[in-house]
Amino acid sequence: MTEFISSFTSLPNLHPLLVHYPVAFFTVAIAFDFLCLLFRRQSWLDRTTTVLYIVGAVGVVATYFAGEQAADSLVGVPPKVEPLIAEHSDWGLYTLLFFLVFVSFRVFVYWRERNSSEIKISPLRLLAIVAAIAGQWILFQAADRGGALVYQHGMAVTITAVEKPAPQNETQADSGKKEEPEKRLITAADGVVIWQPIPQDASALGKILTIADSSPGSTVSASSPVPGQEGLGLNITGRTLLLLPGTFGNVYLDAELDLSNFDGTVGLAHHAKNLSNAELFEITTDRKAALISITDGKQKRIAKGLVDSLSALKVLSVSASGSHFKGLVDGAVVVHGHKPAPEPAGVGLLLDGQGIVVIIKMKVTPL
Repeated sequence: MTEFISSFTSLPNLHPLLVHYPVAFFTVAIAFDFLCLLFRRQSWLDRTTTVLYIVGAVGVVATYFAGEQAADSLVGVPPKVEPLIAEHSDWGLYTLLFFLVFVSFRVFVYWRERNSSEIKISPLRLLAIVAAIAGQWILFQAADRGGALVYQHGMAVTITAVEKPAPQNETQADSGKKEEPEKRLITAADGVVIWQPIPQDASALGKILTIADSSPGSTVSASSPVPGQEGLGLNITGRTLLLLPGTFGNVYLDAELDLSNFDGTVGLAHHAKNLSNAELFEITTDRKAALISITDGKQKRIAKGLVDSLSALKVLSVSASGSHFKGLVDGAVVVHGHKPAPEPAGVGLLLDGQGIVVIIKMKVTPL
Protein backbone atom coordinates (compact mmCIF):
# COMPACT_ATOMS: atom_id res chain seq x y z
CA MET A 1 0.00 0.00 0.00
CA THR A 2 2.82 2.42 0.88
CA GLU A 3 4.51 1.85 -2.48
CA PHE A 4 1.22 2.38 -4.33
CA ILE A 5 0.56 5.67 -2.56
CA SER A 6 4.08 6.94 -3.16
CA SER A 7 3.68 6.29 -6.89
CA PHE A 8 1.32 9.25 -7.29
CA THR A 9 1.84 11.45 -4.22
CA SER A 10 4.62 12.65 -1.95
CA LEU A 11 2.55 11.71 1.11
CA PRO A 12 3.95 8.74 3.06
CA ASN A 13 0.45 7.27 3.54
CA LEU A 14 -3.25 8.18 3.27
CA HIS A 15 -3.66 9.29 6.89
CA PRO A 16 -2.53 12.93 6.43
CA LEU A 17 -4.74 13.17 3.34
CA LEU A 18 -7.88 11.97 5.12
CA VAL A 19 -7.42 13.42 8.59
CA HIS A 20 -8.74 16.91 7.76
CA TYR A 21 -12.05 15.78 6.31
CA PRO A 22 -13.74 14.65 9.55
CA VAL A 23 -12.76 17.90 11.25
CA ALA A 24 -14.14 19.98 8.39
CA PHE A 25 -17.39 18.05 7.93
CA PHE A 26 -18.25 17.89 11.63
CA THR A 27 -17.49 21.57 12.14
CA VAL A 28 -19.74 22.54 9.24
CA ALA A 29 -22.40 20.05 10.37
CA ILE A 30 -22.56 21.66 13.84
CA ALA A 31 -22.91 25.07 12.25
CA PHE A 32 -25.81 23.76 10.15
CA ASP A 33 -27.36 22.26 13.29
CA PHE A 34 -27.50 25.73 14.82
CA LEU A 35 -28.93 27.11 11.58
CA CYS A 36 -31.70 24.55 11.92
CA LEU A 37 -32.70 26.24 15.18
CA LEU A 38 -32.76 29.68 13.57
CA PHE A 39 -34.44 28.82 10.24
CA ARG A 40 -36.92 26.20 11.28
CA ARG A 41 -39.02 26.39 8.10
CA GLN A 42 -36.05 25.42 5.94
CA SER A 43 -36.36 21.64 6.23
CA TRP A 44 -33.56 21.11 3.74
CA LEU A 45 -31.15 22.35 6.41
CA ASP A 46 -31.94 19.31 8.54
CA ARG A 47 -31.36 16.93 5.64
CA THR A 48 -28.10 18.64 4.78
CA THR A 49 -26.94 18.53 8.38
CA THR A 50 -27.65 14.80 8.58
CA VAL A 51 -25.75 14.12 5.36
CA LEU A 52 -22.77 16.15 6.61
CA TYR A 53 -22.64 14.09 9.81
CA ILE A 54 -22.83 10.84 7.83
CA VAL A 55 -20.03 11.88 5.47
CA GLY A 56 -17.97 12.99 8.46
CA ALA A 57 -18.48 9.61 10.13
CA VAL A 58 -17.28 7.84 6.99
CA GLY A 59 -14.25 10.10 7.11
CA VAL A 60 -13.57 9.13 10.72
CA VAL A 61 -13.68 5.41 9.84
CA ALA A 62 -11.32 5.88 6.89
CA THR A 63 -8.98 8.13 8.87
CA TYR A 64 -8.76 5.71 11.80
CA PHE A 65 -7.85 2.66 9.75
CA ALA A 66 -5.45 4.69 7.59
CA GLY A 67 -3.84 5.89 10.82
CA GLU A 68 -3.39 2.33 12.07
CA GLN A 69 -1.72 1.40 8.79
CA ALA A 70 0.42 4.53 8.94
CA ALA A 71 1.63 3.78 12.47
CA ASP A 72 2.72 0.28 11.49
CA SER A 73 4.52 1.53 8.39
CA LEU A 74 6.86 3.81 10.34
CA VAL A 75 10.44 2.55 10.56
CA GLY A 76 12.97 3.47 13.23
CA VAL A 77 10.48 5.07 15.65
CA PRO A 78 12.28 6.22 18.83
CA PRO A 79 11.14 4.09 21.79
CA LYS A 80 10.05 7.12 23.82
CA VAL A 81 7.59 8.07 21.05
CA GLU A 82 5.76 4.72 21.12
CA PRO A 83 3.50 5.69 24.08
CA LEU A 84 2.51 8.87 22.22
CA ILE A 85 1.59 6.87 19.13
CA ALA A 86 -0.44 4.50 21.33
CA GLU A 87 -2.21 7.43 23.01
CA HIS A 88 -3.04 9.00 19.64
CA SER A 89 -4.39 5.65 18.45
CA ASP A 90 -6.54 5.32 21.58
CA TRP A 91 -8.08 8.76 21.07
CA GLY A 92 -8.65 7.90 17.44
CA LEU A 93 -10.57 4.82 18.55
CA TYR A 94 -12.58 6.87 21.06
CA THR A 95 -13.46 9.28 18.25
CA LEU A 96 -14.48 6.44 15.94
CA LEU A 97 -16.72 4.77 18.50
CA PHE A 98 -18.30 8.03 19.64
CA PHE A 99 -19.23 9.25 16.18
CA LEU A 100 -20.58 5.89 15.05
CA VAL A 101 -23.01 6.04 17.99
CA PHE A 102 -23.66 9.77 17.68
CA VAL A 103 -24.37 9.75 13.93
CA SER A 104 -26.76 6.84 14.37
CA PHE A 105 -28.58 8.91 16.99
CA ARG A 106 -28.56 12.02 14.80
CA VAL A 107 -30.03 10.06 11.86
CA PHE A 108 -32.74 8.81 14.22
CA VAL A 109 -33.58 12.41 15.21
CA TYR A 110 -33.91 13.40 11.57
CA TRP A 111 -35.93 10.31 10.63
CA ARG A 112 -38.29 10.81 13.56
CA GLU A 113 -39.15 14.35 12.42
CA ARG A 114 -38.76 13.96 8.66
CA ASN A 115 -42.48 14.52 7.89
CA SER A 116 -42.79 17.74 9.90
CA SER A 117 -43.42 20.94 7.95
CA GLU A 118 -40.82 22.73 10.04
CA ILE A 119 -37.82 21.75 12.12
CA LYS A 120 -38.77 21.07 15.73
CA ILE A 121 -36.69 22.19 18.69
CA SER A 122 -37.14 18.95 20.56
CA PRO A 123 -35.17 17.71 23.59
CA LEU A 124 -33.60 15.02 21.39
CA ARG A 125 -32.38 17.61 18.88
CA LEU A 126 -30.89 19.76 21.63
CA LEU A 127 -29.26 16.68 23.12
CA ALA A 128 -27.77 15.86 19.71
CA ILE A 129 -26.26 19.33 19.44
CA VAL A 130 -24.70 19.07 22.90
CA ALA A 131 -23.33 15.63 22.02
CA ALA A 132 -21.90 16.96 18.75
CA ILE A 133 -20.00 19.66 20.64
CA ALA A 134 -18.65 17.00 23.01
CA GLY A 135 -17.65 14.97 19.97
CA GLN A 136 -15.72 17.92 18.60
CA TRP A 137 -13.72 17.97 21.84
CA ILE A 138 -12.90 14.28 21.48
CA LEU A 139 -11.91 14.85 17.86
CA PHE A 140 -9.69 17.74 18.94
CA GLN A 141 -7.91 15.55 21.49
CA ALA A 142 -7.09 12.98 18.81
CA ALA A 143 -6.00 15.64 16.31
CA ASP A 144 -3.86 17.47 18.85
CA ARG A 145 -1.91 14.30 19.68
CA GLY A 146 -1.47 13.53 16.02
CA GLY A 147 -0.16 17.01 15.37
CA ALA A 148 2.33 16.65 18.24
CA LEU A 149 3.70 13.47 16.68
CA VAL A 150 4.44 15.28 13.43
CA TYR A 151 5.46 18.76 14.56
CA GLN A 152 7.19 17.93 17.84
CA HIS A 153 8.60 14.46 17.13
CA GLY A 154 8.94 14.45 13.34
CA MET A 155 6.97 11.25 12.72
CA ALA A 156 6.59 10.50 8.98
CA VAL A 157 9.00 13.33 8.18
CA THR A 158 11.77 12.21 5.86
CA ILE A 159 14.58 13.97 7.74
CA THR A 160 15.45 11.63 10.58
CA ALA A 161 18.21 11.55 13.12
CA VAL A 162 20.58 8.62 12.98
CA GLU A 163 21.84 7.22 16.24
CA LYS A 164 25.63 7.22 16.34
CA PRO A 165 27.17 3.88 17.20
CA ALA A 166 28.67 3.66 20.66
CA PRO A 167 32.45 3.93 20.75
CA GLN A 168 34.27 0.65 21.00
CA ASN A 169 34.83 -0.36 24.59
CA GLU A 170 38.46 -0.74 25.54
CA THR A 171 37.71 -4.07 27.15
CA GLN A 172 36.08 -5.26 23.92
CA ALA A 173 39.09 -4.16 21.92
CA ASP A 174 41.47 -6.07 24.19
CA SER A 175 40.13 -9.61 24.47
CA GLY A 176 42.95 -10.56 26.82
CA LYS A 177 41.66 -8.49 29.72
CA LYS A 178 40.08 -10.13 32.72
CA GLU A 179 36.35 -10.90 32.49
CA GLU A 180 34.31 -8.08 34.00
CA PRO A 181 30.87 -8.47 32.36
CA GLU A 182 29.19 -6.22 34.94
CA LYS A 183 31.05 -3.24 33.48
CA ARG A 184 29.27 -3.77 30.18
CA LEU A 185 25.81 -3.50 31.76
CA ILE A 186 25.08 0.22 31.83
CA THR A 187 22.04 1.89 33.39
CA ALA A 188 21.54 5.51 32.37
CA ALA A 189 19.98 8.22 34.51
CA ASP A 190 16.68 7.93 32.61
CA GLY A 191 16.45 4.20 33.40
CA VAL A 192 17.60 2.95 30.00
CA VAL A 193 19.59 -0.29 30.36
CA ILE A 194 22.22 -1.23 27.75
CA TRP A 195 24.13 -4.50 27.72
CA GLN A 196 26.81 -5.04 25.09
CA PRO A 197 28.69 -8.24 25.94
CA ILE A 198 31.92 -9.53 24.43
CA PRO A 199 32.77 -13.13 23.46
CA GLN A 200 34.77 -13.65 26.68
CA ASP A 201 31.81 -12.79 28.96
CA ALA A 202 30.98 -16.42 29.77
CA SER A 203 30.21 -15.55 33.40
CA ALA A 204 27.55 -13.06 32.26
CA LEU A 205 25.26 -16.08 31.94
CA GLY A 206 24.08 -16.18 35.52
CA LYS A 207 25.42 -12.81 36.61
CA ILE A 208 23.55 -10.62 34.10
CA LEU A 209 21.37 -12.88 32.00
CA THR A 210 19.85 -15.36 34.42
CA ILE A 211 17.99 -18.58 33.67
CA ALA A 212 14.47 -17.85 34.97
CA ASP A 213 12.94 -21.13 33.77
CA SER A 214 13.57 -23.98 31.35
CA SER A 215 11.80 -27.10 30.12
CA PRO A 216 13.02 -30.56 31.16
CA GLY A 217 16.20 -31.59 29.37
CA SER A 218 17.01 -28.07 28.20
CA THR A 219 20.54 -26.75 28.41
CA VAL A 220 22.14 -23.36 27.85
CA SER A 221 25.79 -22.46 28.13
CA ALA A 222 28.22 -19.85 26.89
CA SER A 223 29.82 -21.02 23.66
CA SER A 224 33.54 -20.80 22.98
CA PRO A 225 34.50 -17.64 21.07
CA VAL A 226 35.40 -18.04 17.41
CA PRO A 227 37.65 -15.77 15.31
CA GLY A 228 35.84 -12.61 14.29
CA GLN A 229 32.91 -13.18 16.66
CA GLU A 230 31.20 -10.11 18.04
CA GLY A 231 29.09 -10.55 21.14
CA LEU A 232 28.38 -13.40 23.53
CA GLY A 233 27.38 -16.75 22.05
CA LEU A 234 24.88 -19.00 23.83
CA ASN A 235 24.68 -22.71 23.01
CA ILE A 236 21.00 -23.64 23.27
CA THR A 237 19.19 -26.96 23.41
CA GLY A 238 15.48 -26.99 24.30
CA ARG A 239 13.33 -24.18 25.69
CA THR A 240 14.83 -21.64 28.11
CA LEU A 241 13.76 -18.23 29.48
CA LEU A 242 16.64 -15.82 30.18
CA LEU A 243 15.96 -12.53 31.98
CA LEU A 244 17.90 -9.33 32.51
CA PRO A 245 17.91 -7.64 35.94
CA GLY A 246 14.90 -5.56 36.98
CA THR A 247 11.16 -5.38 36.33
CA PHE A 248 9.41 -3.06 33.90
CA GLY A 249 5.93 -1.80 33.07
CA ASN A 250 5.62 -0.04 29.74
CA VAL A 251 8.83 -0.96 27.97
CA TYR A 252 10.70 -1.12 24.66
CA LEU A 253 13.19 -3.96 24.27
CA ASP A 254 15.83 -4.18 21.53
CA ALA A 255 17.98 -7.24 20.93
CA GLU A 256 20.67 -7.32 18.25
CA LEU A 257 21.24 -11.01 17.57
CA ASP A 258 23.16 -13.25 15.20
CA LEU A 259 20.85 -16.20 14.49
CA SER A 260 22.72 -17.71 11.55
CA ASN A 261 23.63 -20.85 13.56
CA PHE A 262 20.29 -21.33 15.33
CA ASP A 263 17.20 -23.30 14.37
CA GLY A 264 13.96 -22.76 16.27
CA THR A 265 12.06 -19.92 17.93
CA VAL A 266 13.40 -16.69 19.38
CA GLY A 267 11.16 -14.69 21.67
CA LEU A 268 11.60 -11.23 23.17
CA ALA A 269 10.01 -11.45 26.60
CA HIS A 270 8.72 -8.02 27.56
CA HIS A 271 6.74 -9.11 30.64
CA ALA A 272 7.79 -12.52 31.94
CA LYS A 273 8.06 -14.44 35.20
CA ASN A 274 8.51 -18.00 33.95
CA LEU A 275 7.62 -20.20 30.98
CA SER A 276 4.03 -20.43 32.21
CA ASN A 277 3.49 -16.68 32.60
CA ALA A 278 5.03 -14.54 29.90
CA GLU A 279 4.25 -11.95 27.23
CA LEU A 280 6.34 -12.48 24.10
CA PHE A 281 7.15 -11.38 20.59
CA GLU A 282 8.20 -14.60 18.87
CA ILE A 283 9.73 -15.30 15.48
CA THR A 284 10.72 -18.66 14.03
CA THR A 285 13.24 -19.82 11.45
CA ASP A 286 10.34 -20.61 9.10
CA ARG A 287 9.46 -16.87 8.93
CA LYS A 288 6.46 -16.85 11.30
CA ALA A 289 6.00 -13.98 13.75
CA ALA A 290 3.49 -13.67 16.58
CA LEU A 291 2.63 -11.83 19.75
CA ILE A 292 2.06 -14.49 22.38
CA SER A 293 0.45 -14.27 25.83
CA ILE A 294 1.02 -17.21 28.20
CA THR A 295 -1.00 -17.27 31.42
CA ASP A 296 -0.81 -20.22 33.81
CA GLY A 297 0.60 -22.32 31.01
CA LYS A 298 -2.21 -21.49 28.55
CA GLN A 299 -0.93 -19.87 25.39
CA LYS A 300 -2.92 -17.31 23.37
CA ARG A 301 -1.82 -15.72 20.10
CA ILE A 302 -2.62 -12.00 20.09
CA ALA A 303 -1.49 -11.29 16.51
CA LYS A 304 0.54 -12.94 13.76
CA GLY A 305 2.66 -12.00 10.77
CA LEU A 306 5.61 -12.99 8.60
CA VAL A 307 9.29 -11.99 8.58
CA ASP A 308 12.36 -12.74 6.50
CA SER A 309 14.55 -15.72 7.27
CA LEU A 310 16.51 -15.58 10.51
CA SER A 311 19.68 -16.78 8.82
CA ALA A 312 21.41 -13.44 9.35
CA LEU A 313 22.04 -10.69 11.86
CA LYS A 314 18.77 -9.16 13.03
CA VAL A 315 17.66 -6.42 15.37
CA LEU A 316 14.50 -7.66 17.03
CA SER A 317 12.39 -5.22 19.05
CA VAL A 318 9.17 -5.29 21.00
CA SER A 319 7.15 -2.31 22.23
CA ALA A 320 4.66 -2.70 25.08
CA SER A 321 2.79 0.53 25.81
CA GLY A 322 -0.50 0.24 27.66
CA SER A 323 -2.74 -2.04 25.62
CA HIS A 324 -0.63 -1.66 22.46
CA PHE A 325 2.00 -4.27 21.55
CA LYS A 326 4.29 -4.25 18.51
CA GLY A 327 6.92 -6.66 17.28
CA LEU A 328 9.59 -5.21 14.99
CA VAL A 329 12.40 -6.62 12.86
CA ASP A 330 15.17 -4.21 11.84
CA GLY A 331 12.98 -1.29 12.91
CA ALA A 332 9.90 -2.24 10.85
CA VAL A 333 6.64 -3.37 12.45
CA VAL A 334 5.77 -6.94 11.49
CA VAL A 335 2.99 -7.59 14.00
CA HIS A 336 0.72 -5.32 16.06
CA GLY A 337 -1.84 -6.42 18.63
CA HIS A 338 -3.89 -5.25 21.60
CA LYS A 339 -4.67 -6.68 25.04
CA PRO A 340 -4.97 -5.35 28.59
CA ALA A 341 -1.69 -4.03 29.95
CA PRO A 342 0.21 -6.68 31.93
CA GLU A 343 1.66 -6.17 35.39
CA PRO A 344 5.33 -5.13 35.61
CA ALA A 345 7.66 -8.10 35.15
CA GLY A 346 11.04 -9.13 33.76
CA VAL A 347 12.41 -8.72 30.24
CA GLY A 348 14.78 -10.90 28.28
CA LEU A 349 14.96 -13.75 25.77
CA LEU A 350 12.99 -16.95 25.32
CA LEU A 351 14.97 -19.41 23.19
CA ASP A 352 13.38 -22.63 21.97
CA GLY A 353 15.41 -24.73 19.58
CA GLN A 354 18.97 -25.85 18.99
CA GLY A 355 22.14 -24.06 18.00
CA ILE A 356 24.02 -20.89 18.90
CA VAL A 357 22.46 -17.49 19.45
CA VAL A 358 24.96 -14.63 19.57
CA ILE A 359 23.91 -11.59 21.61
CA ILE A 360 25.51 -8.44 20.17
CA LYS A 361 23.56 -5.89 22.18
CA MET A 362 20.40 -5.61 24.27
CA LYS A 363 18.71 -2.35 25.23
CA VAL A 364 15.77 -1.85 27.58
CA THR A 365 13.96 1.50 27.46
CA PRO A 366 11.27 2.19 30.09
CA LEU A 367 8.35 4.04 28.53
